[in-house]
Amino acid sequence: MKVLIFDLIGKFGHFRKYYSNSSALSFGIPPRTTLCGLIAAILGWERDSYYDHMRMDCCKIGLACKAPIRKTIHKLNYLYIKSKNDLNASYGLPTQVPFELVSAPRFGHQNLRYRLYFSHTDLEIFNKLRHFLINQENVYTLSLGSANFHATYEWIGEAEATCQNDSATAEVNITSAIPRDRIDDFLFERNLEKVFVNELLPLDFNNQRELVGLKEMIYCEQGQSLFLKVKTPFYSIEIPPIGLREDFVFME
Repeated sequence: MKVLIFDLIGKFGHFRKYYSNSSALSFGIPPRTTLCGLIAAILGWERDSYYDHMRMDCCKIGLACKAPIRKTIHKLNYLYIKSKNDLNASYGLPTQVPFELVSAPRFGHQNLRYRLYFSHTDLEIFNKLRHFLINQENVYTLSLGSANFHATYEWIGEAEATCQNDSATAEVNITSAIPRDRIDDFLFERNLEKVFVNELLPLDFNNQRELVGLKEMIYCEQGQSLFLKVKTPFYSIEIPPIGLREDFVFME
């Protein structure tokens, strides 16, 4: 299986939890649905036009957290705007709303960095995305969740992913976020001082923008790999050009 590999980079992110109401809580990593929208932005697909192209049965996306993350709560002042005359807050006092922000632990010295592994059964879509990534092009502006948290990407390369399914389970260093039900044993003694995060992430939409898939995903908050006993299959790649091996699973 051919896989495109590239890193999303930004200073801030906010991936709103679907069940939060007045308090804008955030996932620590972008859900698969967010990544689908981001890839659609690179390719220039209009909003709500790409759900059939990004279904899990034809589009495979894996995600690895490659830098430490930190969540902090901030208060934002929201104005009630009904006309341009309300922009000076004459309609009433601003409403303070808690807002959860994802950033690097050392702001100003580090960036968020998420690595994507992308494969698609449609070679036309696969080759088009590869062309955009190699040439550092995108049609729409990219963001890490909220529109004002602008993002860039770094092309890593294209590699052949080898499916590892020789046995029912295997002990392996998993670099990507992994579904909770794919873990047979956490092997905590091999992951000392690592912070495990478990979040219930949305995976897929239908054409009516209705959520059709949820999955508990495990990842490391410090941006490190996790040594786990996992249920096969998983995938192995050699990262170009140095040939460093990474083992990962897709978000499905």
